[in-house]
Amino acid sequence: MSIGVNLRVTGHTSIGGRKYQEDYFSVAYQQTENDQNLEYAYFGIYDGHGGAEASLYAKEHLMNTIVSQKLFWSENDDDVLKSIREGYIQTHYSMWREQDKWPKTSSGLPSTAGTTASIAFIRRGKIYIGHVGDSGIVLGYQNDKESAHDGRWVATPLTEDHKPESYAEKMRIMSCGGKVVTKSGVPRVVWNRPRIGHKGPVRRSTPIDEIPFLAVARSLGDLWSYNSAMDEFVVSPVPDVSVIEIDPKKYRCLIFGTDGLWNVMSPKNAVDIVRNAEMENIRIALEGGNEWKNPSKLLVNEALDRWSRSNMKADNTSVVIIMLDPPGPPKRDVLKSVKDSIQHVASDQLAAGQSAVGSNIIHLFDCITRGESLPTISEIDNIRYSSSTHHHSLQSQHNYQHAHHNAEEEYCDSEGHETNPHAVHQQP
Repeated sequence: MSIGVNLRVTGHTSIGGRKYQEDYFSVAYQQTENDQNLEYAYFGIYDGHGGAEASLYAKEHLMNTIVSQKLFWSENDDDVLKSIREGYIQTHYSMWREQDKWPKTSSGLPSTAGTTASIAFIRRGKIYIGHVGDSGIVLGYQNDKESAHDGRWVATPLTEDHKPESYAEKMRIMSCGGKVVTKSGVPRVVWNRPRIGHKGPVRRSTPIDEIPFLAVARSLGDLWSYNSAMDEFVVSPVPDVSVIEIDPKKYRCLIFGTDGLWNVMSPKNAVDIVRNAEMENIRIALEGGNEWKNPSKLLVNEALDRWSRSNMKADNTSVVIIMLDPPGPPKRDVLKSVKDSIQHVASDQLAAGQSAVGSNIIHLFDCITRGESLPTISEIDNIRYSSSTHHHSLQSQHNYQHAHHNAEEEYCDSEGHETNPHAVHQQP
């Protein structure tokens, strides 16, 4: 049993205007025993705070903790989701054993490091999601073919931010003995911090200061939020979990982003940029070009531009994009087949001063992305347009300019088992 879809993966990160980089992301896969297919592909993005220790720990341990759960290998979706939930909680508690190794705060207290964690496993034609914090995952999909004549993609978030101001989170925080206080216009979970100068164990009689501290309501780490009286973490490590079945005719991409992206860009904006890059990359491939646009880098750079235009210091910003292609030949082979077909009619068109690719590029793009039957040679012959006109129409759909990037360095087509060599580790 394969994962049910072909994947192409890119990732990019920037420190933004911050002094330290606390974002991490991970991409991994597990092959079947016969090495013919994949058991799963895994993607995660982690936005650290209070130091990078918790986000790095989640990157290195969360996936392995989940797949070590017996229930993860079940055929039952609820069992798989239980394994993800348990993997989050176990990873969180294992950080407690690591905390002594992490740098203390400036006042000498134990580390306050924590992290968001938004992850997905693609397995058996489904997407299994786990999520805490305010990073996020967005799905880009095409409408039914009859209503998609313009080729546009629709954006839908697959995760919801865990913010202290949300009613459900605020009620949960209060039920755990915590508080939410607004500081400088931002609702924050309160840290009952031992008063500066206190030494020794923290007891009920220990003087404390109430510090409006954290602007997310769930995370991994943030061990300062443990309420010993109730044996509960005010900042919860319990994830939202969900599963969706992949429709390979409609689902086009998954976008993982830290809040450095989502604080300045809507899901629709992000999906539009990814779609435009995909169209441009198809055009480049059909015209024999060797350069391409890295959609993850485009999104990061656009986010940094928006931070700059807002006169704000850019947050750490990280993006991972998974292009979802229908089962069958990988996209590179499909494009080569289309390019070879186009070349059969290219000589006549070139004699007429025309490009070999047609003006009905959206129709061709739609067929390629959906994995449907491609136009015949005679149909391709009717698809004519000026290359310069098409390139201008693509550029007019967005207001950014970025350099192309070498495909061999940053991007790799995948038939389910090849991914960016700089971002991947295979499980033994």
